[in-house]
Amino acid sequence: MCSSSRLTGKIILDFTLGIFFLLLALILATSFSKFPLVHPNGAVLITGASSGIGLSAAKHLQSQGFHVFAACRKEKDAQKLTNVGLNPLIIDVTKESTIDEAVLAVTRYVKTSGIPLVSIINNAGSTTKKPLETVDMRVVRQVFDVNVFGALEVTQKFLPLLRETVEAGGGARIVFIGSVSGIISLPLNGVYSMTKYSMEAMADTYRRELHKFGISVSMVNPAYVNTNFRQRGADTVKEDSLTLNEKRFYGKDFAHLEKKMNKRATFAATCCDVTDTAIANAVISAYPKTRYYPAVVAPHVPAWIVTPLIRSFGIFTMTDRILDSIIRMAF
Repeated sequence: MCSSSRLTGKIILDFTLGIFFLLLALILATSFSKFPLVHPNGAVLITGASSGIGLSAAKHLQSQGFHVFAACRKEKDAQKLTNVGLNPLIIDVTKESTIDEAVLAVTRYVKTSGIPLVSIINNAGSTTKKPLETVDMRVVRQVFDVNVFGALEVTQKFLPLLRETVEAGGGARIVFIGSVSGIISLPLNGVYSMTKYSMEAMADTYRRELHKFGISVSMVNPAYVNTNFRQRGADTVKEDSLTLNEKRFYGKDFAHLEKKMNKRATFAATCCDVTDTAIANAVISAYPKTRYYPAVVAPHVPAWIVTPLIRSFGIFTMTDRILDSIIRMAF
């Protein structure tokens, strides 16, 4: 009986604390979320802009009047970006020398044109779909190098230019392109989720460190959007890419995931109006959100409705097993 009472008391305490912190978050969000507007024709840097969400955002922001530096890894992609009227930069976020050269190029542009850098958008990404038991550590390091360390280093290197913008009286924004995979971890998606959880921590820390300087930091966490990035993940679940142990222990999981990925493609958002809108709002709005959840997680189920519910499971110590059961049933 005593044990039951303690359990009930713990649940009530967890629930009360959850409500308290939710109300506190609402108060703080409405009190401290206004930031200086950015220069309407300022310069914007977007990494991973050769295709998909990055390319679409680059075109959209340029149509809004911004001078967009669209970063990519390959010269052939740079030529394609030039052909569509964008300003290409060669940046491999895993190679410091290319980041340094890009900083010099943008600095020269800022000094000669008088147009400030107003936003850094970290979009470059890599993925794999493998069980944590079998995934090659070289692949793990590569995904972390791109998704986490690359985003961190690009932001570090370009921050002095944003600081100059703020010191001159302008607005400045940093945007990280995350994923709903940074909110919930699913089987065979562990490595990607690990990097996106890391990006969540990175964005939170930058946001809290840079707020006093007037620099806004936002996360854009898309759900299912049909891009070629999704195809990269799909390629790693095909049977001919599996090891013997993956076939033996996880063969059914891979087959099930492949079916689910094919189904998702039928209801995923088209590329890329929903992400364009979210990214532009994070850059332009006087009241940028800390997080955006564009697209859907299931047919007619917007991510912005489901993700707060999923995040709330992490508040209460007793709900992990419930979420685990739901995922097992769904997977």
